[in-house]
Amino acid sequence: MRAYGAVMCIWWGAYFLAKKKDLAQVCANKGISIIQGEYWRFFTGLFLHVNLLHLLLNSIAFYWVCAFLETRTTSFKMIVFSLTAATLSNVCFSILYRKSISVGGSPIVFAMIGLIVIYALFGKDTRKLDIHSAYGRWILGFAIFGNIPIFSGNSSTLIIHSISLILGAVIAFVGLRLGIF
Repeated sequence: MRAYGAVMCIWWGAYFLAKKKDLAQVCANKGISIIQGEYWRFFTGLFLHVNLLHLLLNSIAFYWVCAFLETRTTSFKMIVFSLTAATLSNVCFSILYRKSISVGGSPIVFAMIGLIVIYALFGKDTRKLDIHSAYGRWILGFAIFGNIPIFSGNSSTLIIHSISLILGAVIAFVGLRLGIF
């Protein structure tokens, strides 16, 4: 199984486990004012989802982003990169939204979109993202519609996604220059 398949299995497993146990009490990301030293939440909050629609949309977006990137880098590098960028995004978000509680895998997806942007701008011998292709339409559609505050009801959705996209792009740029990607 590719590494990104494991992430999706964890997402779905956590979703069904959360129906029996309140995983958010132990795993949800919390703002820096209320995290009380439970810093693992910056990471574990990436694996929980609010509801089935939230999980389904992130799963579809994750599939398309990974399918586009799998010819450019290894699945292991994709996962290490995206989990690192997304965890750092949760740290930044928690500092900005000091009393928030958040969950969801979209920071992973938006960090990977940041990687795609860097490949498109600076990658050598890399097929560019064509918005007329199925990949391009799905990724662009998610980038636009994923920022409509369906689950948060406020601008925090746009903020966390923007942070993830920017951090993903910065880390990807450095990784590309260092020859990691």
